[in-house]
Amino acid sequence: MSHPGTSEQGHTDVIEPECFSKEALQSVHQLNRTLVELLVTSARQRPSEAQSQIVLELGPALLELGSRAREELAHCPIALADFGFRNLELWREIESGHTVLPSLSACFPHPQATQLAQSTLTLAWTLWQSSREAAPIVFGLTPECGATLARIGVQAIPRISEAYAHCVRPRWETAVNFWRGLIRIAQFTDSPAQARLPTVALYALQRQLADLIPLSPATPETGSTRANQR
Repeated sequence: MSHPGTSEQGHTDVIEPECFSKEALQSVHQLNRTLVELLVTSARQRPSEAQSQIVLELGPALLELGSRAREELAHCPIALADFGFRNLELWREIESGHTVLPSLSACFPHPQATQLAQSTLTLAWTLWQSSREAAPIVFGLTPECGATLARIGVQAIPRISEAYAHCVRPRWETAVNFWRGLIRIAQFTDSPAQARLPTVALYALQRQLADLIPLSPATPETGSTRANQR
């Protein structure tokens, strides 16, 4: 998106509203629905080392999610599944063909993780091609990672999904308290308490936009510190 007299636009620019229409986000909602169902299914299993940390910590809250609350989470305009879209080093390794060893155990069984990864990458690639302003907001896709994904090409997505299925993970995976808040808001959708709470969409959007804002050089917090908080 360009405007007269400017050479470069940021995330504060006006984004095409059609990118965030109900129709345009339908595939993202389905992706979120799949992610939530996988988390709930994992929470139903007996606790073990094979489960991801987020499931172990959110287990009871996930099991209390009713169908309406799950749909509220699914209709979040932010993709709740991530594939290291802010990790340029990861994407450089994928592009080079190097083996990316998992730093964490996979969140989901390999077949389900592969399908989730393929859906996530395909939707992110598609949105990057159609709107490079909306892709960072919906998928947290940085320009550098987006450009790398574009170079790799959509034809490579099935191969990447199979080989790097362990890289698809819940967004904000280490921000357990944020997820607790997200779940709480979803559960109170039909409650009088909702009037005192933001919507799921607003709560997630605020977090996503905050993550996209670069840290100021004067800010004592470092990039690595902020990454660890996610």
